[in-house]
Amino acid sequence: IIFTIDHSLLLSYINHFKKNLCLYIDNNLNLTTKSENYSLFVKIPFIDLLDNEYKFVEDSKIKFILKPEQSKILAMFKGIVTYSLENMNLIIRREVEESNERIVINDIEIIESNYLYFKCLNNWANIFEELFGFIEGTLFSFNENILSIQFLFKKYENTYLEIQIPRSL
Repeated sequence: IIFTIDHSLLLSYINHFKKNLCLYIDNNLNLTTKSENYSLFVKIPFIDLLDNEYKFVEDSKIKFILKPEQSKILAMFKGIVTYSLENMNLIIRREVEESNERIVINDIEIIESNYLYFKCLNNWANIFEELFGFIEGTLFSFNENILSIQFLFKKYENTYLEIQIPRSL
């Protein structure tokens, strides 16, 4: 199921709910909650579907998890970077004018290993500053054309925020 709603409208309504929400979909997105004293019901209309480029990354060749402290380091590199694995360490390189900068992250938790050379725009990384206190780890999955990053939340098992970054040419 793919649908598009006004995110600011959704967030404004969610702030009014103090308990768990029940979500269901008919011709709208519907939110309900119930307590001893009241019931709340919100109907949020769909808007025109935005072009959705989300892809399920099933054929990943490389997967590893970074701890929050390790992930936060990535925000230091903006622009086009290259990710590679060397001797079980994550290497991130950025070419700047006449020099090369690089970060080495040791002790990463490798789930699937293979040759990694992936170039992409790293401007997404400043999201770590906002999420740092809420995540217990970050899962990186690389396939041939997409880097999928899942921010794994501390208090909610099997809950994550995923962003996808396409390979740069």
